[in-house]
Amino acid sequence: MRALISALLVAATLSVLPPASAEPTCGPGQEPVYDGDGWVCTTVVDPGTPGGGAGGGGGGNAGGGSGGGQSGPQQCWDSHGNSVPCNPPGTSYSWFASQQCYAYLQFPQPEPTNSAWGGNTVDDGFLWLCMTYTEIHGGTASGSYFFVPHSAAPALPDPAAMAEEAFSAMRLTTPTVRLAPAPPLMTYVGLETWLWIDPSEWEPLTRSVTAGDTTVTVTAQPVRTTWQLGDGNAVACGSAGRAWVIGMTSHEQTECQHVYTRVSRFEPDGTFAISAVIEFRVDWVCTGACLTPDGNLGEVPGPAGESAIRVGERQTVVIMGDN
Repeated sequence: MRALISALLVAATLSVLPPASAEPTCGPGQEPVYDGDGWVCTTVVDPGTPGGGAGGGGGGNAGGGSGGGQSGPQQCWDSHGNSVPCNPPGTSYSWFASQQCYAYLQFPQPEPTNSAWGGNTVDDGFLWLCMTYTEIHGGTASGSYFFVPHSAAPALPDPAAMAEEAFSAMRLTTPTVRLAPAPPLMTYVGLETWLWIDPSEWEPLTRSVTAGDTTVTVTAQPVRTTWQLGDGNAVACGSAGRAWVIGMTSHEQTECQHVYTRVSRFEPDGTFAISAVIEFRVDWVCTGACLTPDGNLGEVPGPAGESAIRVGERQTVVIMGDN
């Protein structure tokens, strides 16, 4: 059957030929549609058959039909012969032939009370938002929803798997170990040894990957620096630590420090090996056509920065004079 385009696409009928006054002869995979101003050819690729039911937003569209589709790469014109993008730029909308509109998978999904669900739930499928080209680019209409069962929806990538892919390509920061006293100087038993990393290394990292209309952005946020001090002790700091600078007095404080209780002369090379690791909390968000809006990969340690320090012992020498 030859489909009549709905009034929703009056402003942006897709065609692969400039509109003609008579019904055109369309090429393979194309179908003629009439927008009230002339006949045009539309190319669609069917990924499945959306289910029936409509409602919410700006009103209902007819459900069911010959199936959902996504316009392929092509040159398109509107009903006035003006060249227009076949897929709206800067959007994640897909062309659904059965609804005669652009649609996208919206998250969060509408409330269960929305009439477009038609008795279905998110276990059965999702609601897609139906918009015209004009509405997408500044129109006042709010669009409408239609239900698409999971079995018939266009295939969407798994955002969690995309997040893993993005994270695997992310280079986590290797911290630069800073100590006071600073090697090759020696620290001493009972002395507060300051620990810190460069503040520029305590910064969130981001990376994005895109597959079709789905984009996943991963953010790795530093949450703590874990120090191994070489004497069997560890210190966890909730920041990069505080840098010690020349001129500070003994009254200055830092949350990130360690006090050695034994000397290092019996250790390999006569030093305690020190390492610092930044631990990141890794979260991701999905934009565009998303099966899930967000998630996390938990806390992940980055690579270790390394150093070493000698620990000595100060002795008090008392010299007794003659009486």
